[in-house]
Amino acid sequence: MLFKHRVKMTMAQVRELFPSRAPNVLCQSEGEEIRLTVNRSPSRLVTLLSYFFTLPLRKTILLDRFGARVWERCDGQTPAREIVASLAQQEGWPQDRTERAVLQFLSMLSERRLVGFSTSSTTHLVPCPHP
Repeated sequence: MLFKHRVKMTMAQVRELFPSRAPNVLCQSEGEEIRLTVNRSPSRLVTLLSYFFTLPLRKTILLDRFGARVWERCDGQTPAREIVASLAQQEGWPQDRTERAVLQFLSMLSERRLVGFSTSSTTHLVPCPHP
């Protein structure tokens, strides 16, 4: 899949999407931050490259307070518009600024295959364990 087909959507359509976490991502709360751990899947390419390069078996990403709040709401049941509204209220930010930040962050998570989107509510995901 070298060339991916991208679906063009309006902002109104994007606001109605339900972000959900990828099942292969482990998360652990660390105060106001969340540590995400992604185990690499053994594909043919990874196996081939591992003969020539040292590849890590897992990748760790540390989300700050804002990222952690967005991540916790990516449960497959909360639409993006509700995530934006709740964060705008909590942070005291203008709605448009919060929307821009949340949607850019969700886009980055999607590009890294940490979240996916659906057009309808899905089953509830298990929350991150708190220490």
